[in-house]
Amino acid sequence: MSTHYRIDKNNRLVVKKGKKSVRPKGSFSIGPANTLIYLLNEPRPWRKEYDLPQRITLRGRWELNKNHDLVLRIKDPSFGQSSDSLVLNGEIISAGNDKLAFRISSVDKNGLSQVRILQFKGTWQADSLNRLTFSLTKRRSGILVFKNAWQLNNNQELTYIYRRREAAENTKSSSEITFSGHWQIVSANQLTYILSTGSSSRFDFKVQLETPNVYPQKGMIKYRIGIGARQKRLNRQNIVSLYGTWKIGRNLGLTFEMEYSRGKIYAMEFGAEIKFSENNRCIFTLKDSENKDLGARVVFTHKFLKQLDAELFLRLKYSQKEKRADIGLSFPF
Repeated sequence: MSTHYRIDKNNRLVVKKGKKSVRPKGSFSIGPANTLIYLLNEPRPWRKEYDLPQRITLRGRWELNKNHDLVLRIKDPSFGQSSDSLVLNGEIISAGNDKLAFRISSVDKNGLSQVRILQFKGTWQADSLNRLTFSLTKRRSGILVFKNAWQLNNNQELTYIYRRREAAENTKSSSEITFSGHWQIVSANQLTYILSTGSSSRFDFKVQLETPNVYPQKGMIKYRIGIGARQKRLNRQNIVSLYGTWKIGRNLGLTFEMEYSRGKIYAMEFGAEIKFSENNRCIFTLKDSENKDLGARVVFTHKFLKQLDAELFLRLKYSQKEKRADIGLSFPF
């Protein structure tokens, strides 16, 4: 006799054996390798009557649907199912540090509600279309693709906002996911958002520099980025603006300090080639870790440099006799 599983609108597991369907009391959790586990809270005689174990383990491939619900597509012949799809209606409540937390609410046949937090392990990455994805630890466990455009909040943190429909209440709500991390510029066409030190999760975005000439007084770098389908009519073009303070160290090293939430400051350090123009400007051409051009030039006027640091101004003015200078670089990854 074949066994099939599904989940009703109240997030209750429905087990169908032959022509009979039952909704056993129990609760969901996530097991090793991101398997879905349902622990039955039913007496032994009841389980024996319906030939059900106390613990049901379901394996398959996880996906994210348009409503941002979790979908488990079961393809495991050992359970006798034929590609059943289980949809868990809920909300993503936290993301980061190689984890994703998903909250589900269920209502039993007596009207009692229950809230469970499902914890998944995996890696946050950006795909070829600059969309946010969460790759589960086991390769065959699936990839969750977040298809909406992401943006930056007031703390320069990466955020993802989406609207979803509550199946049980037939209402719509808005949810927001915030990724705590910091930005790094590592090459001419790549902008990276690192979630945390020691984490394997990071978003590497393909970008185009919007402001090749950067002026320290404005304290801003702009990038143009496309998110979504490659077709022009569906591709969403965003402008990512990074705000910070440019500083020149005593060794002529150039840094861009950005402030995030709770006053946290991370600095991007660059190598550069310095040139002096005839109109009293000092131009820093930024270099990456392999001494390749990043496509950005930071333009300091002599007046601004003098106000910033008089001693540094004199050093650069002395270097102007050689018409150019090179400075080293390091990346604080």
